[in-house]
Amino acid sequence: MSQTELLEKPLTPDVRVILQMFENHRGVDVTLDFDDLCQWYHSIYLEPRKRPKTSWPKTRVARALDAAVQAGYVEREKPWQKWHITQAGQVARRDETVRRMKGEAA
Repeated sequence: MSQTELLEKPLTPDVRVILQMFENHRGVDVTLDFDDLCQWYHSIYLEPRKRPKTSWPKTRVARALDAAVQAGYVEREKPWQKWHITQAGQVARRDETVRRMKGEAA
């Protein structure tokens, strides 16, 4: 997928949240297992001012993770290892951020 296509076609909200979860508070990408992905408060990415914070059910996390894997944004080398974001996932996350910022400025 080219950069132009990413800027024109937004990521689904669930895939966008999954990609954001791989970045820690210092801006460094970390590896996560399925339980790590399930234990986050997912609402902070979709509705930051929402109270109380909520997490997704495991089925929604699994669907979002499957969609990210099919797109090539997330992978793991062996079944027992943690998930990590790919280079394509980093580019997609960055391009989605740029697309959203341009949309808010318009």
